[in-house]
Amino acid sequence: MYSRQLQTNHLRTLRIGVIAVTILLLATLTSWNIQDSPSEGLKLNKVKTTFQKDVVIMARTFAGDRWRASSMLLPKVKMFVDLSRFDFMLVLDSESNDDHKYAACLHNHLPGMLFRFQEQPSNWENIFHAPFHIVGSWYGRTGYDRQQWSTFFLDEVAEPNHKAIAVIDADGCIFSHLTRENIFADDGRIILRAAKRKSAYPGDTHALMLPTPYDFMFIDRMPITFWKSTFPKVRTHISTIWNTTFNEAFGKFSNKKGYSQFNIIAHFALEFEPDHYKLVHHEADQGVVSIGGNRCRDNDTARGCCGSFGTLCTVDDEEGQRVAVNRFNYCQVSWLHNQTLVDIHYSNVQRDLQILNQTDSLRYDSMRQACEEYGNDADPNWCVSGIWKEKAVST
Repeated sequence: MYSRQLQTNHLRTLRIGVIAVTILLLATLTSWNIQDSPSEGLKLNKVKTTFQKDVVIMARTFAGDRWRASSMLLPKVKMFVDLSRFDFMLVLDSESNDDHKYAACLHNHLPGMLFRFQEQPSNWENIFHAPFHIVGSWYGRTGYDRQQWSTFFLDEVAEPNHKAIAVIDADGCIFSHLTRENIFADDGRIILRAAKRKSAYPGDTHALMLPTPYDFMFIDRMPITFWKSTFPKVRTHISTIWNTTFNEAFGKFSNKKGYSQFNIIAHFALEFEPDHYKLVHHEADQGVVSIGGNRCRDNDTARGCCGSFGTLCTVDDEEGQRVAVNRFNYCQVSWLHNQTLVDIHYSNVQRDLQILNQTDSLRYDSMRQACEEYGNDADPNWCVSGIWKEKAVST
């Protein structure tokens, strides 16, 4: 049972920290803005400007799996992603009428969401296989292969203003308010989180023809973010070393005992663009906070609501929040109980939410209300059953 007294004490503590942060914010009113560097890389600068939506969070799914996105990921987006700072885009199948209906229905529940419909390659029967050769399993579907292939082309559905693409599984979760510090290191590089162990998927090394000493999937931390400019470079690299088109190369390496598109892109980024990415592996001396993963834990979501909005607080929240945002699921990390990382994270959260409450109180109230409704065991399951609207959202 949630304690109102504990929520009151928690809010009082948050307000004390917010007052100092607010004074600084009102004095500077600065925001993060990504700009191109002369070397075609990207760097992060503090400039006096309005918020520029240069980061887009993307998820790839289709209407047949809509119950996963509708009950897991999308309600958490409404709680923890400020759509005045970040874009969120759902990528669906262009040829599917059900996918268009699903998008039209979702538009009513999360009006700020973007939708794109991706064409199926003409030679899909030759390049999409059942991963891991496990027929009948969740992964043993050509559609799962298509979803992974799609990741390599997400730059093509991004908007011109998008400089970075943060990818999350459609059945993943965001369990704390997203800030730019969760994506970018202090020097402006994108943070890549990994386990310091060889990739579990032989297809990763096969695809790149390079060593793959890290596993970016094993830790279950998402979203995984890349510069938009990295995606075409990966495709070009793979096309070149395979001496064929990317799609034909994909059909070959994806048919070899499993692969992870995230491991492939991340290893390319570290090998060829080390100045633009910062690796934080599970044996690193300094830890890193994570605000999402590719699995949902109800307690993590409630703790994120507590730290962000002072709702759904319970007696174990201090320790629970540490574990939730510091965890690398299958890897023991030295920073698991590091309260300093958590304090810094929620100080940044309160900074952003204070501005949001002052500039767009309706959006702030909507996000807070979504947390409160989650605490009432309201499972939205948006657009999973019932009558869908027939009108499709424009691409």
